[in-house]
Amino acid sequence: AAQGARALMLRAAAKLDLGDASGAAADARAAAERAPEGSAVAVRALVRLGHCLDRMGHHAQAVHEGYDPALQLAPGSQLVRGHRDAAARRAHTAAAAPASGSNTGPAWCGGGADMTDMLSDPEVVAMA
Repeated sequence: AAQGARALMLRAAAKLDLGDASGAAADARAAAERAPEGSAVAVRALVRLGHCLDRMGHHAQAVHEGYDPALQLAPGSQLVRGHRDAAARRAHTAAAAPASGSNTGPAWCGGGADMTDMLSDPEVVAMA
């Protein structure tokens, strides 16, 4: 199950890098469902899902479906909390000004640095 989840996460990352945030979200969601319950793989899949939803401009959904569940699994992760808080701020800003145009999220949404940082997060590594 973990190998399949990891493969889906890689595909999600590739799709997100190629601009297919919707396809990436579907793969990230599937990875989260296949990952062993409570595992570091599950945390990373949920964070990737949050990034995908955030990239699509669904900031509140990113918080509720991606980052909050990841924080339930890794409550001490400051990295996950930072992503969650940033998406929550964007959700609040978008709700206050819905006609502000297309919001594709910050540059880090699809990059590899967030996963590298997550792998160095002691809370997530301890779960592995």
